[in-house]
Amino acid sequence: MTAPKDAELVLGLDQVQVAIPADEHAVKQARWFYGEVLGLRELPKPDALVGCGGMWYQTGDLALHIGLDPAYRPATKAHPALLVRDLEALRARLEQAGCAVQSDVQIPGYRRCETRDPSGNRIELMERLPRATADAASTQELDEAKARVREQFTRTAQAYVVSRQHAQGRDLTRLVELAAPRSTDLALDISTGGGHTALALAPYVTRIIASDLPHRTRRQQRRLRDSGRRAPALLARIL
Repeated sequence: MTAPKDAELVLGLDQVQVAIPADEHAVKQARWFYGEVLGLRELPKPDALVGCGGMWYQTGDLALHIGLDPAYRPATKAHPALLVRDLEALRARLEQAGCAVQSDVQIPGYRRCETRDPSGNRIELMERLPRATADAASTQELDEAKARVREQFTRTAQAYVVSRQHAQGRDLTRLVELAAPRSTDLALDISTGGGHTALALAPYVTRIIASDLPHRTRRQQRRLRDSGRRAPALLARIL
């Protein structure tokens, strides 16, 4: 029977497999790590697969399979990510068991870290954040990114202002040609920086608004006022 063309043929993940060396010591260590330290429930393997060795564990609706590989090499990049209830409690349990835990780059909506199983495989651990906490974390990350942008461009702002290449570049002439501004147009220059684009367009439009960080906008207001040219209206905005 052929499924309709618009039907989803892949429904989702059923299991993930992690390999370990094919020896008794590695199996014993894996059972200790996944069963005792992480607290996963071991599942009985089907009779047809018992002879292959390894073990299966329940992880929510999915299964984590630990398979034996005679040519084993640890997976240091590819990895499963386990969703946990209390990341700090599990992290403390891992450290108490002598397992190294490393903080990971944080992503919106989660706390996360990573560890290694006794065979060297990378294992990621993730805890979902409550909505309010996740929103606050996202806001903090955004504020930190804004601060980095302000710091970076504040150091170079004056260089852009006095740069002849930026102030008199042929790209500004080409910009005016492509824009074909009319005297009735209203123009917006976002992140105006040195103000060169705004100044290039200002003589041709009825009004131009230049938007930038407040400290740079104040500097540009003085510069444009002193230029004696038709100065654009400047709008201070936190980006």
